[in-house]
Amino acid sequence: MKIRFVFTLLILTAGLCWSAAWTPSVVLEPGQPRILFTAGDSAGIANRLDTAPWSSYYSSIWSRANASSGNGSQVEDLARSAIALSAAFVLYFGVNPSGDTLTISQQTALADKARDYLNNMITTMGGMYDNGEYHYPSERLIQYSIAYDLLTGAGIPAPSTGIRELANTLYNNATFWLLGYPIDDVILFMNHKLLVAGALGTASLSLPGEAGDWIDYAMTKINNVTFTDECDPDTITGFAEGPHYFKYSLEHLVQFFMGMKHFVGDITDYYEDPCGGEESASIRTPFFDTRWDKLYYWISEIRLPDGTIPPLDDTFRGEGFCLTAPFAERDPAFFWDTPPGVSRLFIYPMLVSAGAVPAGPRPPGLTSLSEAGNLIFRGDNLNGNIYFHYLGEHGIANASTHNQSDAASFFLHAYGEDLALDPGYISWAEHDRVDDAECHNTILINGSGPSTLTTVEAYIGKAFEITGICFGEVSTSYSSADINRKAALLENRFIVLMDFLESGSSREYTFQCHGNGLQSGGSFAPIPGAGGIWSGEHPTLLTGVVSAPDGLDGLNAETSVHETGYNSWADHTVLRALKNADRTRFLGLLYSSLNSGEGLRLEMPDYPGQAVIRWGAGALEGLAMAQVETNLLTHPGDSTLPELAVFGEAFMALYDSDSTRLKTIYAVNADSFFCGGDLVFKTLGEPIDLGLSFGNALMVEGYLNGPGENLVLISEEEPLSVDGALSWTWREGELELTLESYAHFQIRLDPLNVADLNLIPEYELLCFPNPFNNSTAISFRGSPGASGDRAYPKYFCGNTIDIGIYDLNGRIVYKYPPSLTFGNRQGGSSNNQLFSRPISILNFLWIPEPTLPSGIYYIKANLGTQSVTKRVVYLK
Repeated sequence: MKIRFVFTLLILTAGLCWSAAWTPSVVLEPGQPRILFTAGDSAGIANRLDTAPWSSYYSSIWSRANASSGNGSQVEDLARSAIALSAAFVLYFGVNPSGDTLTISQQTALADKARDYLNNMITTMGGMYDNGEYHYPSERLIQYSIAYDLLTGAGIPAPSTGIRELANTLYNNATFWLLGYPIDDVILFMNHKLLVAGALGTASLSLPGEAGDWIDYAMTKINNVTFTDECDPDTITGFAEGPHYFKYSLEHLVQFFMGMKHFVGDITDYYEDPCGGEESASIRTPFFDTRWDKLYYWISEIRLPDGTIPPLDDTFRGEGFCLTAPFAERDPAFFWDTPPGVSRLFIYPMLVSAGAVPAGPRPPGLTSLSEAGNLIFRGDNLNGNIYFHYLGEHGIANASTHNQSDAASFFLHAYGEDLALDPGYISWAEHDRVDDAECHNTILINGSGPSTLTTVEAYIGKAFEITGICFGEVSTSYSSADINRKAALLENRFIVLMDFLESGSSREYTFQCHGNGLQSGGSFAPIPGAGGIWSGEHPTLLTGVVSAPDGLDGLNAETSVHETGYNSWADHTVLRALKNADRTRFLGLLYSSLNSGEGLRLEMPDYPGQAVIRWGAGALEGLAMAQVETNLLTHPGDSTLPELAVFGEAFMALYDSDSTRLKTIYAVNADSFFCGGDLVFKTLGEPIDLGLSFGNALMVEGYLNGPGENLVLISEEEPLSVDGALSWTWREGELELTLESYAHFQIRLDPLNVADLNLIPEYELLCFPNPFNNSTAISFRGSPGASGDRAYPKYFCGNTIDIGIYDLNGRIVYKYPPSLTFGNRQGGSSNNQLFSRPISILNFLWIPEPTLPSGIYYIKANLGTQSVTKRVVYLK
């Protein structure tokens, strides 16, 4: 609250003088419109008005333009500002959604209404002692400024007095003079400063001749709040107030960013801080400032398959995704389709103007944003589009002001539904309706979680992804206990949790999972002694089980409350597993499915001193084991799973009973691993954390998650290549690797089955350059003199040639269609035959797709029953 009651006579507000003109060093677009688009852009925009998805947006704009509203309140005038903006947008393009030109009466009615709303807008704030009073005036100023810009650009005279007065009202309340010194309004929180800055910046673009103070405020506050107070500009740290407030702030900034791009282009100008000068700086036009790319990338990764933001930190359930449409030209992933209720602003004119095509779903795999504290696992659409999110926030990425615990809490979404819930937000005024953060998905120590009143540091460790395994861990410490939470997504289906808990004295540790089994629309069915099954609002099931060495000391399910959306809450079920010890391990399994008919098989064997979970689904058989000390962990084989044994602290493994192949393993603090009595790996030094994938018969892939080591893998044949090792040797079935710390390595056993092919010397594949970074020329030829006097080998005739390019996993990345057949024309025609002359050489050019990563690839040419393969290295 502003403290003005003593100093009333001493305060001289900035409203006593008008702002000077804004004179940027460069002006690209001196005319109007210039905010959402320029006159030069209008032809392209007009062409997309009848093209999906923009045609549906334009229909909404048309409907809003033909609506009406009073202005008896801030809320009503916000509706009027959206109507004025929509009417001005329609008038500029002059057509209805069917593409018909507006009639004279339609033009007159829309123009009169837009001018009337601009002329009679509310130019005051609802109050000046609450940051919430800045919301509606800022949003109204943004939309009225764009309406004025569009009307002026369409050649329709428009009043500007209301915009000038409202902008000065906002500016005078956000900055004022106290005892002869200019200061910030002390009640403006970070996101509210950005709200006001976006509004004053947009007004500056509509009236630059009066905007000297407005633009200084906009640019200095945006620069300081975003890159000093809320994130680290040198790395991806997210936004300290969380994804909801970043989204809320950005939706008030993007129109200004678009307009700055059009008005001045890519320049760096000096801006004076109107509040004392401490934030004065030379600042680059935000659209071109690459520091924003880190924030766009952060928020684009934190999104569910439907485009909403997961309910983490301060985010409400069902919150719409952030509006980054203008930046999709730099990276399409920066824009997602717009869910309903995404913004209080009317955003469709911006979406049509930007012309951004929504990005598709994020690909399966792992995203580790360690500095931002976000660890994200995604499954594929065959298994419900799993979205599993661990929080490990620290430093500037951590905010304690919203009563959230962000120390190793987690969230799970699959099959279109939130299944395992993180702390709810509700709203600031109603937050006590839900349990405090310590009652959610954190490990409790003696019944309590980390304090929400002080920052608790948490860190994401080295995360990695290899075929069939996404793995990461979060470490934190509170209540005199060290907590390390390891998580893995196996084969896009199974989430395995390993919690390593240490303290100097005995503690009551609690593992908990808040499943979304609402009493009004779901249920919870306990699995005695192991866990339970939650059914959500839809036919989605979450099975969760937990184990600890020597068994649990307690397991119960309680009814608690959680948010279901903004200012709403309901009962749900929380599973709590207890263990009393100074050191212990919790072993957990989370499995999502559409119904119980998918046949999840569960066993919880009772082995002394060990935690064990045995599961299966279809042909996939899984096993996880953990213990406190490093020792032998052994599970006897059965009809579907061979005997598995590790000398270590913990491991997880997945086995395919159909192919009788071990698919993936991850071992913790282990020095050897056995499958069916046969050695899989051993170390020649200290125990290691190691992930291995055997899912591809042609390759073994691994990740050493820790210090460098000499490692021995059992391989019956000598590898054709090893990538990622400092050195390697193979003798008598043992492959010894020398690995550096945190090494990702790949062992190619038989690329593309070359060893099994009947290779003959008459053919060869050449490519130049190799390695290459843009393109490589590929030649397939018969060796000189290989076929006597023939210009090409006689058995070319009638044979088909296929040329394909494969990655190290044997997946094809490019194929030259169609297949080519050698021979002489004998009537008829065919587009896939080469007839004109004998051919001994075929030349091709490979230009990799921009999204293809650097690495080793194999070019394979098949001619009838013969084949030739060439290794090529692509370096971007």
